[in-house]
Amino acid sequence: IITDLARFPELDVVARNSTEVYKGKPVDARQVARALHVGFVLEGSIQRQDGRVRVTAQLIDALTGNHLWSDRWDRPAEDVFAVQTEIAEQVSNRLGGGVGLIQTAGRAAAKRKRPENLNAYDYYLLGTEKIEEITVADEQEAIALLNRAIELDPGLARAWVELYHAHGILAGFGINPESEIKAAADVAEHAVRLDPGDAEAHAVFGMSLSHKGDNARAKAELDTALRLAPGSSEILTFYTGYAARFGEPE
Repeated sequence: IITDLARFPELDVVARNSTEVYKGKPVDARQVARALHVGFVLEGSIQRQDGRVRVTAQLIDALTGNHLWSDRWDRPAEDVFAVQTEIAEQVSNRLGGGVGLIQTAGRAAAKRKRPENLNAYDYYLLGTEKIEEITVADEQEAIALLNRAIELDPGLARAWVELYHAHGILAGFGINPESEIKAAADVAEHAVRLDPGDAEAHAVFGMSLSHKGDNARAKAELDTALRLAPGSSEILTFYTGYAARFGEPE
């Protein structure tokens, strides 16, 4: 699960060796958070009994102590590694990514801050929220928020990725489509240059290349995105939207 969560660039995940000290011990999530300097704690348990694996997981907001999410799984244990992969992917996709619980909680916290206290990541979070409203005014506001994030942190690749989506949506609305499509392509390419390990950066760059008719390079970029994040539902959704252009309609 640590490995899968680490593939989300917007999450800073504590390394496994830092968490080993808490293994098998009852702990206070807020104390753990203070010791590890994190905002959220994911805890859980695994039990094997009568040929089955039972797993529980819960996400705790370290600031408030509130439980944001919990779930449990009960699976046959014949292939424990398949079970492990299934659970890791479910948990990471539920918590990480643009619609994940951690980012949702971060957006709420950013909105509670005074404007003068906002940092680059706060502006990024607020921008991503505006993108999801899918109106011309909201997309324009999203672009302004994301550009503010970039002013404060030009190396924040995720902000450049989200700019691609905002410019693309405006183009879809027919708002200066040529200039918006060009802007989308430019920010997508810049995102890949900033962070070659960001799967979504490769995905949006691939989509922009496909729009230009360069499907060979587009497929290579989307293949790279899938290699970097094989369990990401977002990347798989992007890929399926363009697969027919690559001669893979199935």
